Amino acid sequence: MRTRGLGRVHDGGRDARRALVDVEIVIEEGEFVCVLGPSGSGKSTLLAVIGGLDRGYEGQVELYGQDLGRMSDAALARLRGERIGFVFQHFHLLHHLTVIENVTTPALFDPRGDEHACLARAKQLLERLGLADRAGDTPAELSGGQRQRVAIARALLRKPKLLLCDEPTGNLDADTGARIIELFEELHREEGLTIVAVTHEERLARAATRILRLKEGRVDTSNEEPA
Repeated sequence: MRTRGLGRVHDGGRDARRALVDVEIVIEEGEFVCVLGPSGSGKSTLLAVIGGLDRGYEGQVELYGQDLGRMSDAALARLRGERIGFVFQHFHLLHHLTVIENVTTPALFDPRGDEHACLARAKQLLERLGLADRAGDTPAELSGGQRQRVAIARALLRKPKLLLCDEPTGNLDADTGARIIELFEELHREEGLTIVAVTHEERLARAATRILRLKEGRVDTSNEEPA
């Protein structure tokens, strides 16, 4: 992954704000990178841009050899579905669906998928994440940590190469957050998954192999550091 001259302005009329300013980063496959910074520093905007969720940027974003700015909406959606998993702070689970139905929702956007293989993969992930006995429950019956694990299982359903995490431990207590961090470390170590996590929490950064710091929309490469 590479960005060149990346900029993003959130248009609010006279209150327009530059969320990203001339961001230049390179992230190699297999890295676990944490982007640290205070609230409003542009972390979530950066994640949305490199994940192909935000197209209103300036500059260039390359992912798996493709220029995201030159891709059609359909091609970009296909790239997200096949290569990228997303984990958000607020989980974004569908509360009228069961746990296993939430995990399998990405398969709804793949008409070529094998329904039986998808269900087997979902069950395998829930087993690995210690939630096999909660497959028939709804999100309302789960704790915050359990909901986050469901969200992670959903993100991993289609075996992505890249996992993008936006404040994944921000709504969790210290013990639950520590278990989620251990899970990320395990996925990175055992599966070689590339992980980019934006956070303001140093405890998550300590699990990463590299740290980038973002301030007022700019990455200070002179302050880049190993974890």
